[in-house]
Amino acid sequence: MPLKKASPKQDILSQESTTHSLTYIPYFIGPVLMFFLASSDKKKLFVHIKYSSVIALWAIVLMIMFNTFFTWVLSVAYLCLSILLAYKAYNGEKIQIDFIDSLEDKVQEKIKK
Repeated sequence: MPLKKASPKQDILSQESTTHSLTYIPYFIGPVLMFFLASSDKKKLFVHIKYSSVIALWAIVLMIMFNTFFTWVLSVAYLCLSILLAYKAYNGEKIQIDFIDSLEDKVQEKIKK
């Protein structure tokens, strides 16, 4: 019985679903790391980097504003949202957050003026 030849091991950061899901590691760690380390298509990856960064920024600003018990609730909600988005990205689902996309369009319009 012939032995099966092992397939060449792929770099984990070259797999698109993995890099897209790793961008949702909380508090800017994932987006920054994947921006510099990922070897997959940067255009597709940038959408996930944008969503993760904006959500992290909102969470941090709200945590600073509400320095009470609400901070713990907000932190748990942010972590749950990050896990949900990472799961969807890993499964290859298209993630689209219309509010962030419309905000980006408005900012681009103002910059063009």
